[in-house]
This record gives sequence, C-alpha cells and structure tokens, in this order.
Amino acid sequence: AQGCDSIIILDLTVSNFVTENIQASICQGEAFVINGVPYSTTGTFTETIPNGSVQGCDSVIVLDLVVNTAVTESIQAQICSGESFEINGVPYSTTGTFTETIPGGSAQGCDSTIVLELAVNEPATENISAQICSGEAFEINGVPYSTTGTFTEVVPNATAQGCDSTIILELMVNPPGVQNVQAQVCSGEAFELNGALYTESGNYTVVLPVSAVNGCDSLIDLELVVEEPLVELQQVNICAGEVYVYNGISFTTSETLTEFFPGGGANGCDSTFILDLAVQEGSLSLPEIQSVEFGSSIRLNPTITNSGSLTVIAWSPQEGLSCTDCLSPLASPAQSTRYQLFVEDSNGCSYQATVFVAVDQNLRVYIPNVFSPNGDGSNDIFYPNIYGPVERVETFRIFDRWGEQVFRQEDFQPNDPAFGWDGTFNGQLLNSAVFVYYLVVELENGGQEVIKGDVTLLR
Repeated sequence: AQGCDSIIILDLTVSNFVTENIQASICQGEAFVINGVPYSTTGTFTETIPNGSVQGCDSVIVLDLVVNTAVTESIQAQICSGESFEINGVPYSTTGTFTETIPGGSAQGCDSTIVLELAVNEPATENISAQICSGEAFEINGVPYSTTGTFTEVVPNATAQGCDSTIILELMVNPPGVQNVQAQVCSGEAFELNGALYTESGNYTVVLPVSAVNGCDSLIDLELVVEEPLVELQQVNICAGEVYVYNGISFTTSETLTEFFPGGGANGCDSTFILDLAVQEGSLSLPEIQSVEFGSSIRLNPTITNSGSLTVIAWSPQEGLSCTDCLSPLASPAQSTRYQLFVEDSNGCSYQATVFVAVDQNLRVYIPNVFSPNGDGSNDIFYPNIYGPVERVETFRIFDRWGEQVFRQEDFQPNDPAFGWDGTFNGQLLNSAVFVYYLVVELENGGQEVIKGDVTLLR
C-alpha cells in the first residue's frame, strides 16, 4: 500500500465439467423437459446448464430419450345372441366395430387402444322334413319321435360358432303300403308273387319288405282266380235254303264243327268251340185251286212237314175267312179270291203258300166275239149280256191293240144296248181290228166279278 511490491500467493483448484447421463422414456404425445427445454422425440440430446455444478461450473446433461408409440390391439370376436363381450369393464352385445382406450394399459405404462370387431351370431334354425315307416322313430339330439307332426328341438352349442341351434322337424309316419291285385291264371298255370307260386283260387296277403315308394314295407292283397278252359257250344238252327257263315265258311247242311283255340278264350285261356248246326227241312203247301159255289164255304187245309211248333199263322186277305190266325179256316168268299198263308215256327223259319178259291157265281155271260157296226140294224152295238145275281156293271172299257182306251162306260145295268159301243172313237169310225174289253160287275152280295176278253170289229 506504501508503494512497495506485494506478493500474492494463489492457491488455484481447477474443477472439471460435471456430465450427467439420463436415460428416459415417455409416451407418444408427452415431452421430457430439461432445463425448461421439452423433448418429445426419440433420440440423444445434450443440454448444458451454466453454473449447474456444485462448484459453480457448467454441467452437461446427456439425455437418451425413447418415445413409446401408442399400443393398438385389434380383436375379432364372435358371441351368440343374448351374450356380451367385455373390454375394460365395458360390455358389447351388438355386431359392429368398437374402440376402447385403456389408460396406462401398455407394458411401458402408456395408454393402449383396443379395436373390437364383434359379430353377434343368431341362433341357427334348421327345418327338417322327414318320413319314417310305422314302428320306426326319428331321433334328434337323442330324443326319438315316432308320430306324425311338427316338433321343435333346441341343441345347445351345436352351431359352428358354438351357439344353440333350433331344429324344427316336420315328421310324417307312413303306414305300410297296401296294394290290391286281382289276377287270373288258367288251370295248370301259376301266379308268381315275391318268389311264391299260387295255383288255386283264393285271397292271399304278401309282405314285401321296403318295397313301397316311401321305402316302407308294402302289403299285397292278392285275389286270384284260376280259370278253367272255356268250352262254348253254339247250337244254330237255320231254315232250308238259308246259309250259315262261320269263320268265312258257308254251311247249308246239318253238321257239327269243333275248333280248338289256344289262348282264345275271353279270359286268355284255351277255348274249344263246338258248332251244332241243324237245318230245318220244313215245308208248307196248299192246293193250287179250290172251287166253291157262291154262298157256300170250303175248308182250307194246308200241308206242313218237318216244322216245329207254329208261332205265327196269318191268312190274307181276311175277307171271307172264318179266322186268319188258325191253320184251317173256312173260306166263303163273295168272289174268287187268292188267299195267302204265312206261318213261322219255333225255329224261326217261315213258309208261305197260296190257294185260289174260285167262286161259281151262277152267272150267265153272253158277250159276242164279233160285231159289225155298219148300220144295217143287225149286230151294230157291242154290249154285255149278263144274267144272274148282278147288281150293276161298274166299268166297261175297250182298248185297241196298242193299249189305247177307245171306249168307256160306267155304272149301268147290263143287257142295255144304249150303254154299248158303236165302233167309233172320238166320233170317227174305226177300221176292222181286234179289241180287248174289260168289265167289272158288282154282284148282289156285294162281291165283284171281272170279265175280260177280245172282240173283232168288222166293216
């Protein structure tokens, strides 16, 4: 202090820097702060803190920082309807995607995120239609069913996802099939059914295992008829002159024909046909002519041979007969009449015959065969002269040789020249020729007599 030198003795100590190594980890979104400086990324960082040591020197902090990323876990899960899936105490029971954050849930103590993809499975329902045979049972989950109906059975944990399944069974119980069989065989043959042979008529029941359409046993009720060979006898009567045709062959005489037809019967069996043909050789005849005086009667007696009993007798015409359905009537016609007899016998054969009954009327007829209308007063008029029981002349006609009518007079008394022919036609004289006359005379008994002939006209 007095200007003199002073001596300073320095005792110096040099202190080293203080270096601190820090290893730290944080979660994503957080920061690690050193000396007011935040760090939020993974890495190694150096931070100098002035006067930070105990000696008052600067200190260096070396930070080895790890930033842990958030943990995300994806879960796929299935549950059954009515159940729930729980995460962090939260239950989920519907199908969907859910996110749940668990604070500090990771191994590093960070938050963890769980993404849940949840499927809720509905209970499975299966419809089964089944048929069984009577006496059998259909089993579901150990439960047998043996009656027709609809049944519901729940089978726990039976689906592929482990859920309950519901089975709806529609069951039909089929009775044994029954088939009615009607069969015919011929004598000496057999009907085979399920390997068994039946040869006698009767009713049989046969069981055929598992042969029905539904797979059940079938019952066959067999009604078997054993047919005998058929023998047909046909008796045929034909009348004489008729032809019977069989199988293309014509027969006219009595004979017996036998034919054998294998399998030819209506039942498919052998048949024998016997034709017994009989020709009825009957005949009917009457006299060609019989005469009777007017007012008298005569019996008509036909001759019948080889005939069966008569079923039809018919005379015609009926006028003048005592009966028309008797075999031998009395005939008393008022005029000459041709009678016809028709008969039919029990064999179906018919016969006819005729007889002419000529009635003598006691008429005296005088008709000239020549007249000469020349005006000499002799034989100038041609007219009928008839004597006897005559009532009148109904018709008097004359025809020339060509059939032309040249004269006609009706309803007059005989024997009167005023109603005769004078040999003219339409006011003209006819030449000599032969003419035909035709008269119808009504008798007093109501009958008729026909008189005809020819006359020659001379000039």
